[in-house]
Order: sequence, then C-alpha cells, then structure tokens
Amino acid sequence: MIRIAIALVVVFLLSSSAWAKNWNTSDSRVTESEPADFWNKTKNAKSCNGPEFDHIPDEISIQRIAVEDNVFEELNEPLGFRSSTYCKFNYAEKRVPVPLVDAKINSKYGGEDQKRFQPIYEFINTNIGLNRLEPNGIALNRLKEFLLSWSSADALSQNIRFTLMKEFRLDFHVQSLLPSMIIAYSDISKSLSKDEKVQIGKWLNRLVEQSQQSYFYSRQDNKVYLRHLTALLWGIVIKNDKLIEQAKKSYQNAIFDMRPDGTFPKDVSRGGSGIHYQNRSTNALMAMAGYASLIGEDWIHYNVRGRSIKNAVMWLDAANADPTLNRIYARNCDGGSRASIDNPDMTHLNILLNSESDISWVVVYTHLTDEKLHFLSNRGAGGGGYWTTAYGPQACLIVN
Repeated sequence: MIRIAIALVVVFLLSSSAWAKNWNTSDSRVTESEPADFWNKTKNAKSCNGPEFDHIPDEISIQRIAVEDNVFEELNEPLGFRSSTYCKFNYAEKRVPVPLVDAKINSKYGGEDQKRFQPIYEFINTNIGLNRLEPNGIALNRLKEFLLSWSSADALSQNIRFTLMKEFRLDFHVQSLLPSMIIAYSDISKSLSKDEKVQIGKWLNRLVEQSQQSYFYSRQDNKVYLRHLTALLWGIVIKNDKLIEQAKKSYQNAIFDMRPDGTFPKDVSRGGSGIHYQNRSTNALMAMAGYASLIGEDWIHYNVRGRSIKNAVMWLDAANADPTLNRIYARNCDGGSRASIDNPDMTHLNILLNSESDISWVVVYTHLTDEKLHFLSNRGAGGGGYWTTAYGPQACLIVN
C-alpha cells in the first residue's frame, strides 16, 4: 500500500508539472469562440484610433507589490548568469548616467524625451553585455554605481507619467528602462551587500508598481506587452507567481487576439508604421517567451487552435520583404504613424553602431524553435549580439 501511495504521489507530481506547462489544458481561450467579429470590425475600421480596436481590457490586477526585505537580501542572480557570443556588442558606454530625478516628460514621439533617455538605454544594455562577456569587474562596477546612485537619489520620481494621461499611465520612455534595469540588478546581485540589495530592490519595486498601475484601454498592443514583460522579469527576480501569471495571461490574450495570418489588429493598423509596430509587439512577446524559458517554461509553442507566435513571425518575415502586404490593414493614423501607407517606416530593420536593433528577437526565435527565417535571419546575421530599447539584451541572456 505504501508503494502504491508513493507511486500515486509521483504520478500526480509529474502530471501536475506537465499540466502547468501545457497551457492548452487550462486556458479558457481554447474553449472560447474565435474573435471573428473583432477581426472583421478592425479590418473595416476607418482610423487606427477607432473603437473597433477595443476588445480585451488590459486589466489592472496588481496595484501593490509587497516584498519583504529578506527576499531582496537573498537574491543571487535569479535570472542566471552565463556568457554568450550574443553578449558581444560593438562597445560599452563608460560614462555612468547622472541620476535623473525629474524625468521632464513631454510625451512626444522622439524629440527631447528620446534624446534624454537614449544614453541611459545604451549604458545599461551594453554594460550588461560586457559584464557577461568579460566578468572582470569593470562593467559590473559601472552597473553597481548606476543602480546605487539612482536608487539613493530616488531617481525617476518626478514627472514620469504620460502628460496627456498623468492619472493612469507611466510614460513609455520610463517604462522602457525597467526591463534592462531589472536584468542589471539580477546580474550584479552577488556583488551587493544586503543593505544595497534592499535599497535598489525597494526603488525598483516602486517603479514596477507604477508600471503595473498603468492602464492601456480595452485593447492589446505593444505597450501593453511591455508592461507585462516588466511584470514577468520582476516576478522571476522576487519569486512572485502572481506577476508571472499576469504576464502569461497577457501573452495568451495576444495570441487569442491575433488574426490567423499572424497580424496584431491594433498594431498593423497604424498607417505607415504598421509593420514597425507589429515588429514591436512580436519583439515584446518573443522577449517574454525567451525570459520565461530561463525558468523552464515553454511559451513559444503556446497556441490557440493552431495560432501561435510563429504566425506573427511568418507574417513579419514576409511583410519586411514586401511591405505592400500591410496595405490591407493600414489605416489613417493621425498622431500614431511616422510614415505613409505607400512609403512605410522600415527603420526597425536598421542595426545601429551601438548594436541596438529592433530585430534582436530573430535569433531568440531561432534558438527556441530551431527555425530560420527567409528574410529576417539573413538581415540580422552579423556574428554579434544586439539589444533592443525596452526589451533588453534578450539574446545575451537566452541564446547559448
């Protein structure tokens, strides 16, 4: 009887583990009817800003994140620490940014906000790469100085909200700093004293809380996925299952909302920037799948009736080779597009001198699926690593 009981317990544990990783057995999306009405409405929309794109609300499920000091004190590289050829960037920025207490957000695309934040993105991501590639203390000390000085000054505590919606949205430029700062915190955690871990941890937790309180209407798009990517990374670091599950639900919503051809309705509608924003969403979701793989979870193969992130990838591969494919979905988009429908914005294909690239997700996709793409794999083949503003140096962490 004892042997039988033990056997049953083992079977239960194994089946529970399999069930936890097989989303299709527990996901309500599998039994819901297809959102065909939503797809048809968005296809017939006159403007990218129309109510046709309201569908699944971006729920605010976590208002406060309670973390005991001992959780921070016990941190020991919770995201892992391994080197990779994809950590090799063209250079690492040496100058540690001065704490930015007042973000002075004016919420314009590009402009002064982008100029002010770009050196910070570059500093964090390139030094994460260098620290992993050459762990000799040089880049580590830069990251340590950055996080200690910024947390001590309570940086990013003034004027950090989107100016048109101050009451409920953290600005995109501030939101975009969080994933790479969380990764940096994990990477240097072994070198920090307990007091330093708590100081930085409490500061980051305040920012993550504010990001999770940011509401993005009743729709799914790249900004929503960035919020949940932040939740996933912080959930892994502080071992908070609710944050991880919240991110997982967002990933499920994205695949459910996605058309069978792989397009995300809201993103591709954005006029001449439709392909660019489809790429942003795909990049965010690929980063989520990649970072989830660090804790042994398989998100890349999640599907709803055969639709998975692969559909989005295949459409992007084709649309980047032939941008006219998006004319069927692109709509007038005042204030939400940086190019014309006939001459779309394709700057996401650029690889900058600082190794920044919006197609850094391609190598992660190949790593997780063992599949190469016809157009994008050749475009991004450079022998080194790339990082992306908002999503971090994902290939450096994920790809062997």
